Amino acid sequence: MSAALPSAAQDYKLLLKKGQWFSQISPALQSRLLEEATVHKLMANQVVFSRGESFNGLFAVINGMVKIVGYGANDSGKESLLALLEAPEWFGELSFFDKQVRPYDAWAVADATILQLTPHALEAILKENSDYWREFSLLLIHKLRMTYAVIEHALVSPTISRLAYRLLMMVNNSAASSPIARRVLTISQDQLAHFLAVSRQTTNQLLKSLEQQSVIKLHRNSIEVLDIQALEALSEGVVS
Repeated sequence: MSAALPSAAQDYKLLLKKGQWFSQISPALQSRLLEEATVHKLMANQVVFSRGESFNGLFAVINGMVKIVGYGANDSGKESLLALLEAPEWFGELSFFDKQVRPYDAWAVADATILQLTPHALEAILKENSDYWREFSLLLIHKLRMTYAVIEHALVSPTISRLAYRLLMMVNNSAASSPIARRVLTISQDQLAHFLAVSRQTTNQLLKSLEQQSVIKLHRNSIEVLDIQALEALSEGVVS
């Protein structure tokens, strides 16, 4: 990863406070994280960490997008898209808690800016106040709740509902403390197909159907949401 920039992490405090986890932790921990964090610029496809590597820190996306990728239990080489992370999302917490090697890859989709809290910085913060462990655990708990919600929805819902649910998650930015309601989503049809575990052809057909109903408008590598209420109804299984 690139060397740290002279930019102060404090410059991004307001952005980070829009995130659910950072907005919930104590002002004291917020301040310590920003004091210790370093800022890094990433080029497209630059790796933050790779599967099998030792823990190299906790990270937050400031701008751009970071892709989380797995390869299956047998390392078959077949890429599995696990998440697309945007500001102000944090990532890399699993190895922070269990001290095991990284279970997946993380790399920049395009040029991006991230914050890093090194293992040394995190250790120093926790030595000052061991109660901070509970606040760090909220990050893990939030992601666990979100994961269960996605799994539950996927098990009982038809593909069109799963597609609507995935788009709604991006519209409202699941990492944010309050809905941001973005209208243009930066995601390709291939990426959506990975998330839904269906073919690109099926994904394209479903998206075209939503476009014909004026629910969305398709652009190159992005989707514009025109009718959020219709998406909500579809995500709940109400098919027009």
